[in-house]
Amino acid sequence: MLNDATAFWEQFRTDLQPLVQAVAARYPLGPRPYVERFFSGLRALEGNPQVLTYVESDLGALGRSLALIDILTAGGVRVSGARCLDVGCSNGALLRAAKARGAGRCLGLDTSEERLVSARMVCADSGVEFLKADAREELPDEFDLILCTDVLEHVPGWARVVERIAKALAPAGAAFISLHNSRHPTTILSEPHYGIPGLSLLPFSEAAPLWARVRGALGNALDYDVYEWPSYTELATIARSLGFTPTPWTDSAWMRAPFWHGYQDRRDALLCNVATALDRLTLPPADASHLLRAVSSYCELLVQNHERFERTVNNRLEFYMLYYAQPINVLLRQA
Repeated sequence: MLNDATAFWEQFRTDLQPLVQAVAARYPLGPRPYVERFFSGLRALEGNPQVLTYVESDLGALGRSLALIDILTAGGVRVSGARCLDVGCSNGALLRAAKARGAGRCLGLDTSEERLVSARMVCADSGVEFLKADAREELPDEFDLILCTDVLEHVPGWARVVERIAKALAPAGAAFISLHNSRHPTTILSEPHYGIPGLSLLPFSEAAPLWARVRGALGNALDYDVYEWPSYTELATIARSLGFTPTPWTDSAWMRAPFWHGYQDRRDALLCNVATALDRLTLPPADASHLLRAVSSYCELLVQNHERFERTVNNRLEFYMLYYAQPINVLLRQA
């Protein structure tokens, strides 16, 4: 039932407590009252086929956050004693993890009061502070470590958030930004918030109205709008203009490997999987055709770019960040 959405919802409707217990056991870092509150919120989403993605995204955040803080520390980012700001803090998991690793003052910002209620529950008695605020406006300063994960793709005018981060960061501090890579095959097949193949390839002017048309038919009641998916190049360009040195946070062993090998097989698999997924979703024919054309165009360009890359194998990092980094992780320090 924790691996099949249909079975999950059947258990949810017929005998909820064993399901709550199973989820609590899978995610033991989450306070039990928070797990129960999470389930009460699922009632508004009953039947949503993306439910298992949402469960992992929310309740699995505590474990992922501890791992991320430890990776940052191992990479030379100061966490112990640091003043930490989490922009778009959601359920506060990153700040709880930072506190567990010795961070000083921790402040979380979010525009959603509902998410802040969750965050206060997750971080109860930890000393973490929370504030309802829009990160495109002025941010409190100064902070030694600013975190911004899975936020920019949900913000209209995302560059303003990066500008505010630049103003709030202490001179010797670091900012860590993470976002989904819209050009990665897994995102193209099913961007986790929406579950519509090819949506991340469309410009905002096309993606937003398409999402508005089909979300009801897909049973997706979550309050997600479509904005933009910044690329690494776009993010790095804005960061440099603000006086930052952007450093992609990548796996060096992966970077040394011939990561691009087998791209034709991946292209074929993506086309096949997208066509199957679109048939299963039964979208309006015009929308399904539009999405499939977008994916087909992406695949043609992918092959052309890979063939060009294989002839020279230059700009290796940029190529990796374009097609293979998932998510896009970038550390910003003042130049």
